[in-house]
Amino acid sequence: MKKILITALIMLITSFVYCWQSVGFKINDHDLIKDYQLPAWGYSIFDIDFSGNSYYRRSDTDYKRVNESYGMKLSPGYHRNFESEKIKYTLNSYISSDFTYSGYKNEEQETDNISRDYRYTTRVEGDFDYYFKKDLFLNTSVDSRFIYQERNDSQNNQDFIDRQIFTSSFIGIGWGKIRDVSPVFRALRLRERVEALNKGLTLSENQLEILSDKFALYTQYVNVYDRYEKYFWKEISPILGSEFDALNLFENLYLTEVMKEYIRRYQGHEILLGIDFWQDYEIENDGDKTKEFHLGPSLSYNYYNNINLKYQIRIYSKISYLKYLSDESSEDSKFMIDFTNSHHFDITDRLRWNSSISLNYDYTWYENFSGSVISTTLSSYIDYFIENNLALSCQLTSKLIHVGSDIYENNANDYGYSDLKRYEYVSYYFGCRYYFGSIF
Repeated sequence: MKKILITALIMLITSFVYCWQSVGFKINDHDLIKDYQLPAWGYSIFDIDFSGNSYYRRSDTDYKRVNESYGMKLSPGYHRNFESEKIKYTLNSYISSDFTYSGYKNEEQETDNISRDYRYTTRVEGDFDYYFKKDLFLNTSVDSRFIYQERNDSQNNQDFIDRQIFTSSFIGIGWGKIRDVSPVFRALRLRERVEALNKGLTLSENQLEILSDKFALYTQYVNVYDRYEKYFWKEISPILGSEFDALNLFENLYLTEVMKEYIRRYQGHEILLGIDFWQDYEIENDGDKTKEFHLGPSLSYNYYNNINLKYQIRIYSKISYLKYLSDESSEDSKFMIDFTNSHHFDITDRLRWNSSISLNYDYTWYENFSGSVISTTLSSYIDYFIENNLALSCQLTSKLIHVGSDIYENNANDYGYSDLKRYEYVSYYFGCRYYFGSIF
């Protein structure tokens, strides 16, 4: 426990105390983050995948042995994504059908077996946000799956058939808005690269705003086109202006490398109140039915803030209650609290540091007893890179789980061992690679 507390103290202190030099961002750049508005954009993809496989193997001695297998798979899918200040939604759906035929014959053992396997899967998942006013919105999400499996075996008179329907959904009302401001940071990084060329070039604030909107569309180019960079940079060139036409090939490639930098930043906050629904229904081969049904309210708060252009803080918390409405479940109800505090540092464009602290509290009511499980997780990761010279990474993870006496005395814990009382885990990873090369 002392190790974990000391680790937590160090992470908290170092997360809030920082004094690294600027990497080129200007003071008024912070206003671009605060004022950024999501552009209206979207894309859709429909594809059909068809594949097949087979193998045949025969070995002859005094007896003949044959193994063979043939299979094919058909999987059409549809993906649609749209984002704006008013509406955000994502839809994924696909159908997958697999068929496999396999045969085995061994004259020595006088065995001959043929089996046919069939699996059919349908899945639909989506998330939808609609803003009634500036910050008041409706949120709903769904994930639904149907799975059918059948197996015919020549040595088994009875076919195996299994059917499963799984559905989880949420509907709620929220207040606030979280925006993905990564495009703004990428536009600022592009300006840094432009100025690093020492050609007397820079990007105006108006250009940065337009570029931010274009960078937000990068995902749709990646998903719609095969050679997406060609189409994307064709749209960027007119924004940069004719003075960039004089750059040579090396300088142009240096600018386009900005898309390879890892940038993931958010800004804003959301409060969400709603109802969680979860159902798992299965019919097995012998006709036995298993049904689990959970329902309950939840309240969550998600907060992102870029204190400055080098430091982002996140706070996430959720309180939820689930009532188990199926007779098959040994649990009656559960109360859960989740809390996470994370910090992201871009110390320079080649040095990043992430740290987080999370707390999970679960209190479960069973038929004859009740009890709690508390877990705490601390993590810290640092990544440092000097091109053509040095790569350094370091990761520290610490986890502690405390199980209430009523839980482990009744062997009700579902983490590792059913009679677990306490679990402590600490891991550390360090990697360093120093290298140099020459062309001759």
